[in-house]
Amino acid sequence: MNYPLYIGLDTSPTAVALCRARFANDQKKAFILYKPSQRCAQPFPVSADLGLSLDVIYHLVEDSIYNVYMADLFSAARKFVIIYSTDAGIPSAPSQPHIRHRQCSAWIDLHAPRWRLFRSIPNKHPFCGDYNRGSSADFLIYQNISVGPTVSR
Repeated sequence: MNYPLYIGLDTSPTAVALCRARFANDQKKAFILYKPSQRCAQPFPVSADLGLSLDVIYHLVEDSIYNVYMADLFSAARKFVIIYSTDAGIPSAPSQPHIRHRQCSAWIDLHAPRWRLFRSIPNKHPFCGDYNRGSSADFLIYQNISVGPTVSR
């Protein structure tokens, strides 16, 4: 990724430590341990033009953590949010207790009214019964409609 400044958040202390070590000489990248269970109801203290959520949402199995995470994601982003996730409340397999599929677009419609779906990009490798060869997640790009002219598709 070639961004002027990148701030990565993760709930895993190990992942944060590995990223800090890997990018120790890159002053344009910072990594923060994210603890949604310790957040209170106020805007997220860091903001950026773009918020990215890649392979996160369907791993948030607790409602309270999911709600805090989504609120933080949309309050931290100023212009765009890109989500890579499923967007359907389909049941998860009993063998996957760490996965909970949610209709995140419904949460956004209800709780983030300044945001509109800009583009949905279907997965190039859709799930067809083998998780090693496909995924049921797609890219959802949201745009903040309160920050000026929208970008054309």
